[in-house]
Amino acid sequence: MLRKLREEAISHIGEGTMLKLDRGDALFITVSPVCPPGWRQEARGRLFALSPQTNLPAETERIFFGLLKQTEITDSRFPGLVKAARGRMAVCLRTHEADPGLDTLEKLIQQIEEGSA
Repeated sequence: MLRKLREEAISHIGEGTMLKLDRGDALFITVSPVCPPGWRQEARGRLFALSPQTNLPAETERIFFGLLKQTEITDSRFPGLVKAARGRMAVCLRTHEADPGLDTLEKLIQQIEEGSA
């Protein structure tokens, strides 16, 4: 279901607008201001995050959109996103706050640092 939604979104906004940072079937970052039907969109500057309206856990969606709001476009590897994600993880470690999106964030950081995102 998510794969189909994602393929429809890509066809709607165009493959060329996709950036390197891609969360697979659940969420991806684009520079297109077009929001495909059935998707939510939040923006910071020229950068947009899209996620399916119903298929991403609310907590994970909140974390990703929160990180997007803290991130500036500096280059294609998004070092600001890495910094924000690490900051979020540090807060959770200090406060013992449970955060179901942290595993995803750790994988995202690894992908960015390896240059494969």
